[in-house]
Amino acid sequence: MAVALAFACAMPGDQDGSSQSGLASAANYDATEWKYWGGDAGQTRYAPLNQINLQTVNRLKVAWRWTADTSGDPGSANYKSTPLLDDGVLYIPWLNNGMAAIDAGTGKTTWTFEPQPADIGGRAASLGLRSLAYWTDGKEK
Repeated sequence: MAVALAFACAMPGDQDGSSQSGLASAANYDATEWKYWGGDAGQTRYAPLNQINLQTVNRLKVAWRWTADTSGDPGSANYKSTPLLDDGVLYIPWLNNGMAAIDAGTGKTTWTFEPQPADIGGRAASLGLRSLAYWTDGKEK
């Protein structure tokens, strides 16, 4: 990681952070969505939402819980993920390079995808999935 960081710092470009060439522009960013692993194309892990603040935080309640079925899978000890949110649907990376789509309002699973180990390069390639990518051309998702 240190090598990657050093390499990134040595790349030419604006050093003051005023330009995010190649990243999604702020004009296209919707703070109510979480379409990237780090929230936005710059991976800031920040959402400028104001619904939760010092006056409202004590009123937070659990809306729903979702549990992945990790029973009997050796990769379950390494289960880590950051879900993506688009148009009211949470897309969650699942074990064995699968994924689940969950209704963000209700917590109900709308569909799952679980590839066969042979389809993804065998069992070892399937352990420890942590992220997804989201793509749209504006018409299709």
